[in-house]
Amino acid sequence: MSSTLRALLIASPFGELRGPANDVKSMARVLTKYGFELTECYGPEASRANILQRWRDIIDNSSDGDTVVIYYSGHGGIVDSSGDTRNQQGDPGKPLRSQFLVPMDFDQTTDGDFRGILDIEISYLLRDTTEKTKNVSIILDCCHAGRMARDPRHIRRAWPRNLPEVKHHGVLREHEQRLRREGQLTGDTSVEGNEHAVRIAAAATTESAWEYLNSQEEPVGVLTEALVAAMEKAHGQRLSWRTIMLGVCEFVNREFPQQHPRAEGPDARILFSEEQSTSGALAVIWESGSAIIRGGRVAGVHEGNEYDIMPLGSEVVDEKKRIAVAKVKFVNGFKAEILMTSGTIPPEGALAFLQKETLPALFVSFPSDLPALGEKLKASRFFTCNELGEGQSLVDIEKEDDRLVVRQGATVLATHLLTEATMETTIDAVVSDGERLARGHHFLALQSGEGDEKLATTIDIEFGQVEDGACLGPLTKDGTAKVKENQRIYIKLRNSGDAKVFVSVFDVNANGTISLISGGSPRGIELIGGKEYILGRAQFGGAIRGLGLSWPETVPKAKYVDEMLVFVVSSEEVSLQHLEDPKRSVEPKGRASRLERITYQLASGRARTVESDSQSRCVRYAVHHIPFTLHSQH
Repeated sequence: MSSTLRALLIASPFGELRGPANDVKSMARVLTKYGFELTECYGPEASRANILQRWRDIIDNSSDGDTVVIYYSGHGGIVDSSGDTRNQQGDPGKPLRSQFLVPMDFDQTTDGDFRGILDIEISYLLRDTTEKTKNVSIILDCCHAGRMARDPRHIRRAWPRNLPEVKHHGVLREHEQRLRREGQLTGDTSVEGNEHAVRIAAAATTESAWEYLNSQEEPVGVLTEALVAAMEKAHGQRLSWRTIMLGVCEFVNREFPQQHPRAEGPDARILFSEEQSTSGALAVIWESGSAIIRGGRVAGVHEGNEYDIMPLGSEVVDEKKRIAVAKVKFVNGFKAEILMTSGTIPPEGALAFLQKETLPALFVSFPSDLPALGEKLKASRFFTCNELGEGQSLVDIEKEDDRLVVRQGATVLATHLLTEATMETTIDAVVSDGERLARGHHFLALQSGEGDEKLATTIDIEFGQVEDGACLGPLTKDGTAKVKENQRIYIKLRNSGDAKVFVSVFDVNANGTISLISGGSPRGIELIGGKEYILGRAQFGGAIRGLGLSWPETVPKAKYVDEMLVFVVSSEEVSLQHLEDPKRSVEPKGRASRLERITYQLASGRARTVESDSQSRCVRYAVHHIPFTLHSQH
């Protein structure tokens, strides 16, 4: 019996979302290219009942050997139960918290009829799907626990895909029990996630996923835009989900550095196949007389990356069998040209294993009649001047009369006089402006540790204004808080967990300057379980003086600019001072943690030896962000 490829595409533009319909169209286009039969459920048809029924129809029609994709674009939400959560023995339990998808009829929810689709229901539906066929992928372009109400860079051009927290429906336990009575939740699901289903999530559970107006002025989900582009380029190349997600994350982080898409489950599988990629290696072939790595940006390949070249069939690097070492000369969306620094590639091809990784180069635009500026930008470790049509520029450098203006979007970051006499110093200053912004951008894209480096300890963060030595109360942490120039603030940290942690606090302003606010504790503020610390409190006497916030240097006065507080919480002391002053920092050596190596790389722009990560000491860490706007006094 021949196998069938089936996909259910769900778009729920509940509320003010504008992108789901475009998302489904682009996903339908690429899945048709792969040979899928499509079932669409979007707009008014995307009710709770219809979504569940069409998923059930997919299950009923599937059999062993088939391929199934479930795709959802829309809002995600989170709901707390306020009812009695006693277990069967009568012991009080913790309040129930569930994540859910938001169908079009969600606003018809009542205390007796919850119209969201809970995470537990999705788990059971996935279980039933993988009982029919093991080749299943689910893609969710939504967020659940994200809290940012605005994105600093995109201002009015982006919308988060999360609902405000929904509380006190009092229906979670009753809803679950009713589903069990109706036989919809029978038996068990996987303890650590379905081992047969590849799960693509738009963001971590504590982050917001975004839709925005892309370069074609179309409202789209940024995950879907990135994933569709990657899937199109991966067609026919036998790349794994894990590999293409490297390129997807890079694409998303160029626009939204605080959103980190992820793949879970058997993500080493080749796209839409049960076959697993045996290693993280990429294929090397000869093409028109050049050695080419298949994959390019879609596989996370960057200019300057260095690879060990091994014979076909190799699963690990063996120095005795290594046939060449290569460096990436040029990369585009789906292929990378490499130059041999030693050895050669055999006619039948080979495999490339990453040895040294450079930072993703960020796009920059500049006047074509300034070749000296172009040469300086091309020599930078942070930029690429190749226009690949894969995203907007991080930095735009423009001529205005006798000045060079550095912009990010609509925000002017700096202006410099441009004359024959000032040409050289102005070009140096403009490149410095751009590199500073790039460092800040890469730092904002830093994500929390994963696997053995994941830190689960909870830190409660509060920040607010100080006046006359008193705290005026907390400000919102979703990006809507407003702070006036030279207004003093406090930051209160509380370790609500049991284990001791260390907290480094940074400010990233509009021009990308990274400042270590907690400089009095250069290796992190020590916080034992249950204790708190207030940044802005005098060292002696205990008065609350606050921390001053000044207007960013080089940035012309405007009504307001965006700013970000970044909190790096670690299980051990780590020195992250190189983020503030990369010129004075020393490259971490020996048993330095991966966190120290990665942050040094993003500050310096230097390549990082991937092998050294496996030899690093294990430091668990988490990263938190608080965006706000800084308003001028004028």
